[in-house]
Amino acid sequence: MIRKADNRDIALITELSYKLFREWATKEELLEETKTFLRDEDSVFFIATFEGEDLGYAQCGLRRDYVEGTETSPVGYLEAIYVEPHVQRKGLGGQLVRACEAWAKEKGCVEFGSDTYPSYTHSIAFHEALGFKKQLIMTFHKKI
Repeated sequence: MIRKADNRDIALITELSYKLFREWATKEELLEETKTFLRDEDSVFFIATFEGEDLGYAQCGLRRDYVEGTETSPVGYLEAIYVEPHVQRKGLGGQLVRACEAWAKEKGCVEFGSDTYPSYTHSIAFHEALGFKKQLIMTFHKKI
């Protein structure tokens, strides 16, 4: 089952986000981000429940800046998705993405984007299985 998250889910989302982003952010940072995004009309979280337990989430938002490969604005964007490993490959991830896509359509979007790292082959396969098409882009940066 998929449901839209609300303020009662802040701790859950923070815990699941930390499992996904622990290399890049502290729990405190993720807690504050979660609170901020829950207040933002251009952002939404969905929770995946399996056998009575909340075991995954997705965050999507509207991007008005250019999204590689798209032609319209705003674009719905999958900002994050996480499903506990022991229930992966049971359809929860796809259900979460479809909930995000439906939300984006309600917001007037006709395109939906996402990203992942080239080394995350499992994520690439997941995206492709859901109909996403790869865009060939490599970004660069340097300190000045």
